[in-house]
Amino acid sequence: AIHKEFVDNGKKQLSVSSIWEKYPVISISLKDVEGTDFQIAYDMLGSIISEETGRFGFLLESPRLTQAEKKKTNRLIEGEFEKAFSLHSSLRLLTQL
Repeated sequence: AIHKEFVDNGKKQLSVSSIWEKYPVISISLKDVEGTDFQIAYDMLGSIISEETGRFGFLLESPRLTQAEKKKTNRLIEGEFEKAFSLHSSLRLLTQL
């Protein structure tokens, strides 16, 4: 990891790497979302979001999350996107956990 600090007008500022080390980073690339029709592309996006949510599965053990948040997170990990709303709100949920 890079541990350089940015300097602006003589004042030290946090480097990007120090922020990444302190807070989890959600990394989703749309380059792998492809398909011959919308439904296939939609399903691929759901799979990518499910995999990324799985990296944060440890949050299911957190006492800071409500049971409802844990249930929603588990549905994302399981790839249960039966309702369009589930996929549309998935990134918002991840950023709020």
